[in-house]
Amino acid sequence: MAEAIFSRAMGWFEKQAEKEAKNDTLKKSDRFGQIIGIIGVVICIIFFGYHLTKPTGFFTPAFGTFDAALFFGINVFGIFPQFIRLVMNQKTPSRPFDIINSVLLFVALIYFVATFPFDFSHFADPLPMSLEFLLNWVSNGLASALMVLGILGMLFALPYQTLLYLAIRKLPLETKSQSPDSAQTPKPEEVSEEAK
Repeated sequence: MAEAIFSRAMGWFEKQAEKEAKNDTLKKSDRFGQIIGIIGVVICIIFFGYHLTKPTGFFTPAFGTFDAALFFGINVFGIFPQFIRLVMNQKTPSRPFDIINSVLLFVALIYFVATFPFDFSHFADPLPMSLEFLLNWVSNGLASALMVLGILGMLFALPYQTLLYLAIRKLPLETKSQSPDSAQTPKPEEVSEEAK
């Protein structure tokens, strides 16, 4: 019974790996998404950097040097997988960095749920008063609950990311996708054949 379930699971992973490998090249919309993602992370770093440097009171006195390095380090590292996909125009080269980023995020979430050096009553302080309503509804309880949900989600996402990457690595090279231009442009010999 266990062997049958394992066999089915591996078969499903192989199909998923083949599907991902064939769609490894980023579409224009995907590349645009990476740019938006990088901009979003930079905005987050600036936003929380404002909280730290003013300070606004969002980071409590329990938020020390290690906490700051962990909090901002994860945000900065999160840019790398997106940047690699954007530059190389492929998903596979960034997958190891995605896995590392997920591990760091998982550890950080557990740590910050345990210590919780935040005061979300000051979360909206960097915004103009007319825009504070966009964030002032987030409470400590809600933020803590979202972190716990993130931990639970990572328990499934991290093994999936890792196994999928390993499955893709085992695939033959010819399974990998070509760029849209190379896929649509006929080879010179094909053109000559059609001319005949």
